[in-house]
Amino acid sequence: SNNCLHSGQFLLILLRHGEKRPSLIHQNQPETETETNKQNTPPTNNSPSRNNNPSRNNNNSPNMKSTLRILLIGSAALASAGLASASLTEDHSVSFNSLTGSKVNYNSLSFPKFNIPGATLTGVSLNWDIYSGITSDSVKNDSGGSVTLSEMDFTRTFTAKIGSSSGATLLSNTTAITPQYFTATLADGETVSGAPVTFAEYLSGFQAVAGSLAAYQGAGSGTMFLQNSFGLNALGAALDDQDLSWTVKTSGSANGSVVVRYTYLTPVPEPGSLLALGCLVGSGAFLRTRRRHA
Repeated sequence: SNNCLHSGQFLLILLRHGEKRPSLIHQNQPETETETNKQNTPPTNNSPSRNNNPSRNNNNSPNMKSTLRILLIGSAALASAGLASASLTEDHSVSFNSLTGSKVNYNSLSFPKFNIPGATLTGVSLNWDIYSGITSDSVKNDSGGSVTLSEMDFTRTFTAKIGSSSGATLLSNTTAITPQYFTATLADGETVSGAPVTFAEYLSGFQAVAGSLAAYQGAGSGTMFLQNSFGLNALGAALDDQDLSWTVKTSGSANGSVVVRYTYLTPVPEPGSLLALGCLVGSGAFLRTRRRHA
């Protein structure tokens, strides 16, 4: 492949640059024997053979050390140059329940913080799934005279904040429901109850958290504060000459879950760089073997 070819060429350049030239003294040393004497002189047992030449088999020679040093430098350069960043996600699902009552109710919800060594957190998004309903409700006439109750309207408001009850708002959703209609006449102080109501399931989809992400990373757990409240609005008409006044009561709950999704970057080696690094190491081993048998 092109990566292997380029790696081999790179290695050859490094090796040639690192080889030491023979000294001038060795190049200019006069020969002590004539060509005739060389041809007529039989080999002796004391003559160094090709395989016994210490200069060929000495792995600690300067040239070999230089070759290995250049090979290591080239390998490190390719490895460091071949790192890329991969974008990954990590999800944590946390459930909550029993946020009851008609007034403000805070419920502490813990979630795992992002804590992956060597990775960089780049984003946080939340996906809410909420079920809620009113199990009991009532309207009391406090107008000082008789009134006609014609309609009861219900709402549910769910809010989530980060860190504390005064932290940044993560979610604020208000859901209404089909009103209940009546034809009821209430004397002063009289109470009427409505039927239980169930709100439609709320799915937020993943929504990115704006601002600082410091509250979501580090060791341990983070905290959200959840608020659930119900609303009831009574509509009617006074039969006498007085202003309408009602006392309303509701009781219910909100249950569900939130998925905390972390998006982060982590360093990974590029496949092309791994291939090039393998070719470089292989080329070095091949050249070393060729030198040994040359």
